Amino acid sequence: MYDAAGSPILTMSAKLLSLHQRWTVYRGESTKETDVIFTLKAPKFWTTTLSFDVFLPGNRDEHVCDFHVKSRHSDSQCTIYKESTIIAEMNDKSTWSQSLNGKGALAIRIHPEVDYAFITALMIIHSEMHMVQTAAVASGEAAGTAVAVV
Repeated sequence: MYDAAGSPILTMSAKLLSLHQRWTVYRGESTKETDVIFTLKAPKFWTTTLSFDVFLPGNRDEHVCDFHVKSRHSDSQCTIYKESTIIAEMNDKSTWSQSLNGKGALAIRIHPEVDYAFITALMIIHSEMHMVQTAAVASGEAAGTAVAVV
């Protein structure tokens, strides 16, 4: 993810060989452990919802998530929670072909005092995971298909 001047804000990386779909987001163009901003992981098993938990660097044991992202596979709406409070919502107004061609449109509502870059990174990862899982269902493949690094 880049700012208007073309400088990297975040680097997002997917762990391809993992029981969970796991992503790590780093500060700038770093991939050092000291520059991790957050990690996220999706459930091991296919469910009717696309959800994942977000963990900040201080939360190493990952027993309780810092944020939770949830949507249904049947639509492209997504809600982000901090505990039980909604902090952002997204509605993908794109068709499948528009998404593949990079011409989609998103409506995003971010609540006050929430970091826009953080929400944008979560939305990008959510869209990638949604696209991969939708393609897996369409082709009859099992859930957990590898996701390319963004």
